[in-house]
Amino acid sequence: MSGISKHGLLKTFDGSSRQPRPLQVEALGWVADNWKSPGLVMQLPTGVGKSAIARAIQLQTGAAIITPNNHLLDQYGDSYPELNTLRGAATYDCGYAEDHSNCGDGCKYGQARSRAEVEATVYNPISYIYGPVDNDVLVIDEAHKLPEFLRLLINYKFSRAKYNPPKNPDAGWIRSKAAHYKALGSLYKERKDVRKASLAFQSAKRLDRIMALLEANPGEFVTYWKDDDWYVEPLDVPREVYDRLFGDARKIILLSATIPQRWAKEILGDRKFQFLDLPSPIPKENRRVVFDPAGLKASSDPAHIAAWIKRQLERYEGNAIVHVTYSLGKQLSRFFPDAHIHTKETKQKTLREFKKRGGLWIAAGASEGVDLAGDHARVNLVPVLPFSNNKEPLGAALFERDPYNYYLETAIQFIQQCGRTTRGVDDFSTTVCGDTRMSWLLQKVEKDLPRSFKEALVWS
Repeated sequence: MSGISKHGLLKTFDGSSRQPRPLQVEALGWVADNWKSPGLVMQLPTGVGKSAIARAIQLQTGAAIITPNNHLLDQYGDSYPELNTLRGAATYDCGYAEDHSNCGDGCKYGQARSRAEVEATVYNPISYIYGPVDNDVLVIDEAHKLPEFLRLLINYKFSRAKYNPPKNPDAGWIRSKAAHYKALGSLYKERKDVRKASLAFQSAKRLDRIMALLEANPGEFVTYWKDDDWYVEPLDVPREVYDRLFGDARKIILLSATIPQRWAKEILGDRKFQFLDLPSPIPKENRRVVFDPAGLKASSDPAHIAAWIKRQLERYEGNAIVHVTYSLGKQLSRFFPDAHIHTKETKQKTLREFKKRGGLWIAAGASEGVDLAGDHARVNLVPVLPFSNNKEPLGAALFERDPYNYYLETAIQFIQQCGRTTRGVDDFSTTVCGDTRMSWLLQKVEKDLPRSFKEALVWS
């Protein structure tokens, strides 16, 4: 892995005819100046253009780009049609679960995997772990989401109906379930039932992985019963999971609009790194975050929350999004009969309708992966801050282990909610928060907040 120069990065840039923006020039110059560091972490606000920076590094170094956000992975494919994209095997519907060995020449997963052996590729983490090659340089976009993605690979719900777990299950019991699936897979294989064999072997593989990690890192997991089901949940991502992802890479580059240094250290482990926090290219008056407290919190009467929303809609003009939980959205529907309101299954359909028709979108799960540029939304409302439930077993264990990180995660998710409606230099919108705890929360974690966010705050 040789050094790189700012001139080389800027000469080819992202391979398009576009000229790099000033902050992209600054970021790529910083990359070249700090190339000797085994870790580079860049906090790049919305509007800087992270994808072009990642692509510029890839063109100069042959790096693999990884993103835990499948929506962003598809955006890479749309922005750079020449770029190969490789999602997780289970997301391709041309084969049998995660085993595409029987798909034939038309298998899209097989085609993308073959291309990854010789072409520049964007992966999701699971497709890179099981990919065909290792890379010296890894660029991880939306890196703040990586721990959450990897935790999903090593948690499990053992339902009473399917597994009938004993009163006090342990790693040994999980091992017995893995052995059962292996035997089942072998039986289906003998019967030439490729699909069922694949499903059984994949279940065995996942349970083996969870069992091994649970035995090696018992203090990193919490296990509990809920609604007659037994859950195994990781508190943190074990180091060996990160090591499996990174492979033999000698340089890791993390990109995100919001990635505190303590999160970067969790991902990179003992790897030393340099940190860059760029300013926003969007004028702060175009992305104001207004604090208009009304004593709101998760337990507030929905009528009280609805009244606050109506006041904001009278005060600010334009299409509006309101960030809520799914349960609160359902409760608010009776106060806003004409609003766009969705379930988990109808979220993308509702987003498309909102972009087409406008009005009011009472949105759950819209902190990320939602781009409401221009007139799609000029008003961005957060009546209640997105605190996770710290009374549930997993939330309680995480809170007891690291209360500060619990508050920081809430603040970062709030910042992500704020970024849904001002997407470029010429765009503008106003975010308003009605939760009285906002001032206290942001002061508590102030040292870890991006400067681009702090400068946009308006304390009304």
